[in-house]
Amino acid sequence: LKWRQSNQSTEVAKALRGFSTGRQPSQWKALSEIAHPLLLLAGSLDSKFVTLNQEMAAAAAVKHKVTLSIEENCRHNNPLETAKNYLQLVVPFLTARGL
Repeated sequence: LKWRQSNQSTEVAKALRGFSTGRQPSQWKALSEIAHPLLLLAGSLDSKFVTLNQEMAAAAAVKHKVTLSIEENCRHNNPLETAKNYLQLVVPFLTARGL
């Protein structure tokens, strides 16, 4: 929280405007072409992204290679809100792929 409070509001606003999902081109068609394993994470208290991740999992080309994890009692920021659980999911997923 202290780190976030040290951010400059004008720079945060600029980042939110430039990187918001509403400004990014849609990649839904590309999901059906991805042959690599996917790890999809969402917080249970962020219903919008739970739904989006469920839809992404259903649209993926290789459904048996999709891991969907809904973190209980988590909102939108999994890495900060549930850091230990987040790492227990992400590190093995990446390590298993030599990353």
